[in-house]
Amino acid sequence: MLLAGKPKAANSNDIHYPETSTTDKKDEETEINRPWQNDHIQTKRKAELSPELANRSNKLTKTTYAVTTHNRFQDLETENNEGPPEQHKEPKPPKPEPIFVTRVLDIKKLKELLSLITDNNNYTMTTLRSGHIVKIMPADIDTYKSIRANFIEKYVSHYTYKLKSERAYKVVLRGLHSSEDTESIKQELYELGHDVRQITNVRHKVTKQPLPLFFINLESKHNNKEIFNVNLLNHAKISFEAPYKKFDILHCKRCQRFGYAKYQCNRPFRCVKCGDDHASTSCLKRPDTEATCANCQGKHPASYKGCAKYKQYKELLLTKGKSRKTNDNAETIMKQTRHHTIETAQLNNQINHLPLNPNPNIPLTQVTRPLKPNTPYTYAQAARQKDRSIPKTDIKDPNDFVEVLDAMVDKFQNIMTLMVVTWNANGLSEREQELYLFLRTERIDVALIPETRFTQKNVFRLKHCMVYTTNHPSGNSHGGTAIIIKENIKHYFLEEYKTDKIQATSVIILDNKVETTLFAIYFPPRHVTTSEDFKNYFKTLGNRYICGGDWNAKHVFWGSRLTSPRGGQLNLATNDLNLHCVSHGVPTYWPAGPNKKPDLLDFYVIKNIPFSQLDVEESTDLSSDHTPVIVNVHCQVVLIEYPQRMYNHRTDWDEYRAKITKSVNLNSPLNDVNSIETAIESFNRLIHQAAKESTPLLRQKNLNHFSYPKLIKNKEVYEYLDAALQMCLPLKSVSPKETWREISKLQEGKTPGYDLVDAKLLKELPEKDARAFIRRHPPTPVWLSRKTWNYRKIHRITDIISRTLEYKQFCSAVFLDISQAFDRVWHEGLLYKIKKLLPHSFFPILKSYLEGRCFEVKYNNESSPLQKINSGVPQGSILGPVLYLIFIADIPTHEDTITATYADDTALLSFDKDSSTASAKLQAHVFKVENWLDKWRIRVNQGKSVHVTFTLRRETCPPIKLHNEEIPQSEDAKYLGMHLDRRLTWRKHIWTKRKQLDTQLRSMYWLMGRKSNLSHESKIAIYKTILKPIWTYGIQLWALLAIAT
Repeated sequence: MLLAGKPKAANSNDIHYPETSTTDKKDEETEINRPWQNDHIQTKRKAELSPELANRSNKLTKTTYAVTTHNRFQDLETENNEGPPEQHKEPKPPKPEPIFVTRVLDIKKLKELLSLITDNNNYTMTTLRSGHIVKIMPADIDTYKSIRANFIEKYVSHYTYKLKSERAYKVVLRGLHSSEDTESIKQELYELGHDVRQITNVRHKVTKQPLPLFFINLESKHNNKEIFNVNLLNHAKISFEAPYKKFDILHCKRCQRFGYAKYQCNRPFRCVKCGDDHASTSCLKRPDTEATCANCQGKHPASYKGCAKYKQYKELLLTKGKSRKTNDNAETIMKQTRHHTIETAQLNNQINHLPLNPNPNIPLTQVTRPLKPNTPYTYAQAARQKDRSIPKTDIKDPNDFVEVLDAMVDKFQNIMTLMVVTWNANGLSEREQELYLFLRTERIDVALIPETRFTQKNVFRLKHCMVYTTNHPSGNSHGGTAIIIKENIKHYFLEEYKTDKIQATSVIILDNKVETTLFAIYFPPRHVTTSEDFKNYFKTLGNRYICGGDWNAKHVFWGSRLTSPRGGQLNLATNDLNLHCVSHGVPTYWPAGPNKKPDLLDFYVIKNIPFSQLDVEESTDLSSDHTPVIVNVHCQVVLIEYPQRMYNHRTDWDEYRAKITKSVNLNSPLNDVNSIETAIESFNRLIHQAAKESTPLLRQKNLNHFSYPKLIKNKEVYEYLDAALQMCLPLKSVSPKETWREISKLQEGKTPGYDLVDAKLLKELPEKDARAFIRRHPPTPVWLSRKTWNYRKIHRITDIISRTLEYKQFCSAVFLDISQAFDRVWHEGLLYKIKKLLPHSFFPILKSYLEGRCFEVKYNNESSPLQKINSGVPQGSILGPVLYLIFIADIPTHEDTITATYADDTALLSFDKDSSTASAKLQAHVFKVENWLDKWRIRVNQGKSVHVTFTLRRETCPPIKLHNEEIPQSEDAKYLGMHLDRRLTWRKHIWTKRKQLDTQLRSMYWLMGRKSNLSHESKIAIYKTILKPIWTYGIQLWALLAIAT
C-alpha cells in the first residue's frame, strides 16, 4: 500500500522515510543520515497535550536521586559545624537500560550519528548474534535520554526497556478494612518515608466484593524494602507482602514483537490483524476475514499466545532461567443451576409421553418416542420406569445372590443396549464427582464430552472407566473433547483430531463383528465454518459412526429456535453426504444472561445406523449451562474377558489343603522329560480342582480349562551339544524346608501363566507337597570375578585414571555399548560355554531352562500367535544376569591393557607416556575384541560407544577404530552411573546430579513443600528413600574434592 509523501526507493539498499513537511529543516537532516539503516518508520504527528497532561508526563520521566542523611527530620549540616564531617554513603545511581538499534547496514553512519549526540566515552556498543542489531549501553541516564530523544526525533528504528527509576515498586497491603480511606493511607506512608504513586482496593474476581487487600505502587527509592518492616498502620496490625510474580511476556502493540512495550519502541508499525506495515488502528481488514500474524505468518492475530514465535520466545526465557512459576489465575466457573419454566416443563412432559411431533420441521423419526411394549430396553430404563417390571424368573432361592444375578443376566443378555450421552461440561475438572455419580446412576456406557478445557498438565480419571482426551492445539485451557467409556467394553482408540476449528476424540467399538465409531466433537463458536469444512471432516470418519457434541450450530430442522449461518452450512453438508441429524427437539443450551434465550446446540450426526435402533432422550441431572442428551443404541457390544481367578475372598483354604493332601501322588516316576511334564500337568489339574471345590461363589462358566502352548523345538544342534556328558557329581538335593522357604518369598499379585497357578495358591499348599516345586540357584563360578566388577569396584577405574594423571601420562579408554545385550544372547553359543566351563551336572537343567521358550504380545484383550524365542536370556529372573555373565566371561584380554566389565557395560583402558603408544596398545586389544564379537554374534552400538583421553595435557590420543569405523571421541563418558571427565574433576557428574535432584524435587514439591499436610517423619522418609540416593551415589569418589569444584 502506497502512502502520499513517501518517495519510492531506487533499489533495495536505498531506504526512504516518511516526511511530515517539505519545508522542515529537521526532515532534511534526517534524510541525509538514513542510508545506514534498513527499517522504514512511518512518521506520526504528535498530539498536543494539555498543560496538565504535559506536567504529568514530565513528572514521570524526571529522574531524582535521594540523598541519605543521618536524620531525615534534621537539616543538612553546614561547613561551619565543628568537628570532622560524617561520611555518608550515597546510593549509587541506577544503571540505564540498553538501546537496541535494528536493521543496521553501515555501522560507521551510526557512530557518526552518536558522535553528534554525545561523547564516545559515554557509551559502549556491541553487535548481537543476529548481525543486524546493535546494542548501545549508555554510561548514565542522561546519556540514555539524550540518545533516545535524538533517535526518536530522527526516526531511527530502535527499542529499549523502561528505566528502573521510572518503574513502580509494587507491594500488597494486607489487614486493613476495605472501607479505609486511601488518602489517609497515602499520608501515613508518606510520613514513614514512602511516596505512593497509586493505591487500589482489590475486589473478588467472581463476586466483585471488596477485600481487605490493597495494591500499592511506590515511587522507586532506596528505602523501598523498609516497607516490609511496617506492621502498624491506621492503628491496625497489617503486613506488607510482595505481589505474586506472573510469567507475563510483554507484547509491543506497535511492531507486534515480544519482550518490550510500545512506549519503549520506535520500530516500524505492523498491523496486529493483517501483518502489513501500517498501524493497527488504520487497518481496513474486515472482521469476518482471517487474520495474518506479523511474526509467523499464521492464520491468527499477532497477539495470539498460541503463536509459534510466542512459544519460541517463552522457551528461550525458560532456558535462560528468567522464568518464574506462574500462578493459576484461571477463573473458577460457577456452577449454574437451571430452573425450567412452567411452559418448558409442560413441553418436556408432552414430548416424553405423547407420540406427537412438537416441531413440524423435525421428522418424526428424530423426536423422542415412548417405548413400545416389545421394544428392547436397558437396565437404566427398566430402573427409571415404574410401570415396567422385570420379567419373572425361575429362582429357587431368592436369598442366593449368585442365583439371582445369573437369572438377571440370562434374561437381559439378548436385549443389550449401548447408552451414549453427550454433555458440554464447560470445564470437566470441576465436575468430576457429579459426572461420576451421573454415569453410575444412569448406567451410561459411553460419555462424549465437548469443551473439557484440559491442558497437558491435567490428569482426569474415573473409576472403572477409560478416559481419552483431545486438547486444543494451542495448549491453552479452552476447547477440547473427551470420551469416557467403561473399561469392560472392547474398544480401540483412534488418532486424535485437533485444529483451531474442530477438536474431536474417537473410539471404535465392536457390534456383532461390525465396527462402530463414536466421536466426541466440539466446534468453537468464534470460527467461520463452511460446508466444505464439514464435508472434509465427515469424509475422514468412516462408513458407520455416531458423532455427538456441541456443534454451536442452530437449525429448525433438528429443533433449534432459529437457523444460524453455521447451522445452514451444516445442514447443507449433511444433505449432500446423506447423513442424519438426531435430536430430541428440546433446548440443550440454557444461558445465564437475561437477553439470551435457550436453544438446541447439542445433538448427534449418524451414518449407516437405522433409526429403529436409536432412542433419544433428555436429562436434567447435571449442573452445566448445557443439558446432557442420551441416545440408546440397540446392539450387542463385545465385552472384555478379564483374567480368570481360581479363588476369591471366600475360599476355604483348610479345605483346599485337605483335598490336595488327600489326592496328591508323590510316588510318580520322574525318569525322562515326558514323565516330568505329565507329573506337573497332573499336579496343576489337582490344584485347579481343589480351588474350584473350595470356592463357593466361583462361577462355573468362568473356569475354562487351561492348556499348555505347543512349544517349537529346533532339531539342529551342534555336535558338541549332542555329545555325551562327562561323569560328575550330581547336584545337591533340595530339602522340603528349602523349597518351602523359596515359595514363601514369592510375591503375590503377579500375573499367573497359562495354568493360572499364582503365588497365593502355592503358598497355601501343604508343606509336605511343596517338594514338587524346586527352585535352585546355581552358584556363581569363582573365575567370573576376575573381570566382572560391580558398581562398588568402580573406584578401581578411577584409581587407574588418577595414577596416570599423577604421573602425567595418557590414559586412552574405550567404553563399549552392547546393543540389546540381554536380548541377543546366542542360545547355542551360551549352551556351548555352559557345557565347556561349568560342571556337566548343570548343563541339562540350564538347557531345559533356555530351550522351548515362547512369547506373545498382548494389547488390551487381543493376543498375537506364539513365537519361539531363539536368543536372549529371561530378563527379570535370577538366572538372567548370571547366564549373561557366563556368555561374556571369555572376552579377550591384553597384557598391556585393562578390561572392566559389568553386565552390558564394558571398558578397555591403556596408559602410557606417549599418546600414540597408548592408542596403539588399545587398538591391538580392540582388534581381538572385534574378532570375539563376530564369533559370538554380539553387536556393538558404535554410535553410543565413546573414546575418552584422560590426561592433564592438551594433546589427545589418536582415534580408535572398530569394524573400520572410528569410535566417537568425547570429553567425558558415563560408566555405571558415574560421569568420568577428561581431567577427572567430576564437574560433569556433580552438575548432572544437581539437575537430576532439582528435577525430582520440583516434581515432588507438592508432596514435600511447606504447604503439604504430610508429617515431618513422612517427609524425611521420602527424602531418604528417593532424594538422598541421587546425590550420595558414588560420594566416596567425589566428596573430597575442592569446594570450588
